[in-house]
Amino acid sequence: MHIRNTHPNAHIIGIDLGVECMFAAVAYSTDDPAHLQTLAVRTKSMTEPERLFRCWQQLTKPERLVGIERQCTKSADDGWPSFMKAFVIAYDELHCHYGGKSYMKRSWDAAKAKRGKMDRALEGLVRMVGEIMGNKLPDNKKVIVAIGLGEFETKNSRHIGFTRYLIRKLKPPGYTIVGVDEYYTSQKCPCCGGFVERQAMRRLYCRQDHLWFHRDVLAAENMVNILLSFLDTGQRPEYLLPPRRPMVKKTRGTR
Repeated sequence: MHIRNTHPNAHIIGIDLGVECMFAAVAYSTDDPAHLQTLAVRTKSMTEPERLFRCWQQLTKPERLVGIERQCTKSADDGWPSFMKAFVIAYDELHCHYGGKSYMKRSWDAAKAKRGKMDRALEGLVRMVGEIMGNKLPDNKKVIVAIGLGEFETKNSRHIGFTRYLIRKLKPPGYTIVGVDEYYTSQKCPCCGGFVERQAMRRLYCRQDHLWFHRDVLAAENMVNILLSFLDTGQRPEYLLPPRRPMVKKTRGTR
């Protein structure tokens, strides 16, 4: 309810984290409420610096290090004394390679390129609401960033890393960041509220409105509708509410 009271006429950015796309975003602006802007960033483009670094690493790694690394991997048959002996012998040579200037420079360049990719993606997000990355929001302008609370396989996934980076970059300039339950967001049409049909892996079709959607963009647009409804009524839209559980009659115990 705090957001409802302090952000009555806020710009909204809905973000859905996906597999094919690192994220898809839909922006609602109070300056042009009838026009929604869409941004989709593919996972392949975001992971390109990591791929190039791994390729360089495999091409430049000496062949003898490959055998040494295999020896340093403990198997179920190896005892701890023999494993520690092999590890101590190989440590100096491995440290010389991975601590060398060439490897460290390439690793630093890859990390810098990765941050640059994420900065460019965030720049596209804030431009959808008429802002520039790094600038503080004006006092009379409110922007809410809604991120889907999906579950991923590991806590160290790219989605978690991107979400943390987004919070670290957008929260200090004044953006309000909230989590949104993704219930039905990727299954119902944001225009008519009916269920959509899955025509392909990420392609959805609304038969009633004759509209095609990308799955991640559909979810992001529904998140915008959730925030708009919450700011207006204090709850989710009717078509995105979970079904109510049937009431169970309590029977009196017999003596």
